[in-house]
Amino acid sequence: GVDKRNDHKMADLASLDAVRHLGDISCVSPGSNLISYITTVVTQSAQRNGYDASAHGNSVPSVRLGTVNMSTRAFTQSADACSATAVEATVGSVTSWRFVPGSQAASAKAVSSKVGEAEFSVGSFIGTVDTTKSALLNAVIPPMLGGPAGSITAGGWSGLMSSGVSLSALQTELVNEGLDVGTTDKLMNTSISSNKFMLATASALGKQGGNNAAAITALNALAAGAGGSSQFQLGKVVDISQGDETSALAASMNAFQLVTTAAEVANGNNFINISNLAVTLPNGVTNISVSLQAISPPAIKFGPIGVTAHNGQVNLTVTPTLNKTVTVAGLVGATVNGTLPIAMTAGGADGTLTDVRCVGQPNQGITIDAVPKAATVTGSGTLALKANVLGLATTIANVGVSSSQQTAGSDTSLTFGYTSEFVPPIGTGTTKRAGSSTVGLSGSSYSTTNVQLLSGLVSSNAAANGVLGALDPVVTALDSTVISPLAQVLGLSIGGADIGAMNMDCNAVQLIS
Repeated sequence: GVDKRNDHKMADLASLDAVRHLGDISCVSPGSNLISYITTVVTQSAQRNGYDASAHGNSVPSVRLGTVNMSTRAFTQSADACSATAVEATVGSVTSWRFVPGSQAASAKAVSSKVGEAEFSVGSFIGTVDTTKSALLNAVIPPMLGGPAGSITAGGWSGLMSSGVSLSALQTELVNEGLDVGTTDKLMNTSISSNKFMLATASALGKQGGNNAAAITALNALAAGAGGSSQFQLGKVVDISQGDETSALAASMNAFQLVTTAAEVANGNNFINISNLAVTLPNGVTNISVSLQAISPPAIKFGPIGVTAHNGQVNLTVTPTLNKTVTVAGLVGATVNGTLPIAMTAGGADGTLTDVRCVGQPNQGITIDAVPKAATVTGSGTLALKANVLGLATTIANVGVSSSQQTAGSDTSLTFGYTSEFVPPIGTGTTKRAGSSTVGLSGSSYSTTNVQLLSGLVSSNAAANGVLGALDPVVTALDSTVISPLAQVLGLSIGGADIGAMNMDCNAVQLIS
């Protein structure tokens, strides 16, 4: 039993060492020179780890070169070793019986393979930032960091979207800031102040060169406004599969996604209340307030095929104040007035990495399957129908209205070509949408719950129809100008998700069996 376990350990280590050396030499088909070279690598690896090939019954470890089907994890020997991406190493020994004459030969084999890994996000939108999105981001992200609303320009937010920084560079700068994060475990699990994180990111971008001036300015502004108690753990922003730490630390990560996700993690489950959302207001709306709670933040995931990232979920209430002109027979200067809270709960999606196509394979890139979750959208309130009576604005009726809708997109498989469809800084692509393209407000159907007539100038039906007629254009405008962009820029999409391909690595190794 002990000898068998030792053989397994030797075979595991030898195969892992060997697969890293497949590209060391120029392979001549059918690859006998590569097989000879890898056999030497395996033998030296076993010897370094305590295997004595000269001991009685032991033998020089043997190898086979081939490929692994990552779905079934089955090894197949390659007819031409030059195409191999996996190594099977076999280590043998002889166990002598202690109390009776004789012995028994034993062996153990292990397979290790090069595997494709990828970094992807299920959450924050990557695209362009116009004035509206800039206003939304300034109203939400700085308060999540414990400060007042920001004044970062659209160019500053766009600069973050087009910039990238590695976790290893961040680690170096955080150590320079005095944090004990010298190991990967400490980097992922140490509480980091938002202020130091923004400054460290800015410093890392400054040292790596390139056109990062706008991003650095934005980061410094976020750091200056961050509250002293705003902290988070980086491991709740970036999820790294076990064994993939080295590749993940070296990969470039989009600065916008890091910053916005860090803000949501730092805010925890607190509600953010914004009394006056600074955006272009739809016709008939005099004010918009927002209450937002990030139940869980967007996710950035790094790992091999099969890993899953869970998109952020949110409770979001948008409350417009209406003063909308309507036409109602028999009324002069009729308007609909009041507040109409619209609440959205949960939603989002899970994204699973299903394919990594490396160099030499057709359509190099990655595929992510997204499974949207259901979201509930409700709205209810009491609105006043007013009109001019003897020159004075008079309430004619109070009309209760409500709407309820559930939104869920269908499962979606998204393919990203490397590098053109990867988000900056690796490529020039944007995130792709899975699930509902909007939160579904424009499809909401409102009905009246009650009508209280305060004047005999109109009937109940006329009052109800007047109020309901005012809602459709307002709700449609809210969907396109406020709610959908707000959910999108935060990565807290309702009924779907924005999926982004961030990076890929085809040189990682994995012990298969």
